[in-house]
Amino acid sequence: TLLGVVEMKDMLENGTRMRPNDAMDGVVKQYLEQSAKPESFFDEVEAFIYAIDWKAERWLQMLGAFYVVLVVVAIASRKNWTIQTTLLLTSLIGALCAEMLNDLGKEHWEEFSTQNYFDDSGLFMSAIFSGP
Repeated sequence: TLLGVVEMKDMLENGTRMRPNDAMDGVVKQYLEQSAKPESFFDEVEAFIYAIDWKAERWLQMLGAFYVVLVVVAIASRKNWTIQTTLLLTSLIGALCAEMLNDLGKEHWEEFSTQNYFDDSGLFMSAIFSGP
């Protein structure tokens, strides 16, 4: 009978009955295995850059502007040892405070961002704040 055919198709190899969610989980798993994954470091960087909404995130625009100003000051003062040392120490202190800033961002991200970029490991903050 038709019911018997349907029941046989719904049986797994070990004799247990397949639930509808099992079939969907299999399809999703197969899709994820076949989906495009970054193959090189540059692909990963590109995926990271495209994952962020740069136009909507004003604080990231300000951070980028800060880095531009920092580079301009570093180039303009390349012969001034005191300014160069101050820039280096300021950058090192900022990198040391990245974990604390990540924790603050994780608690208050709704106030200044459209999505929560601040994970427990601090990877985003390390890449954006400490990286450059």
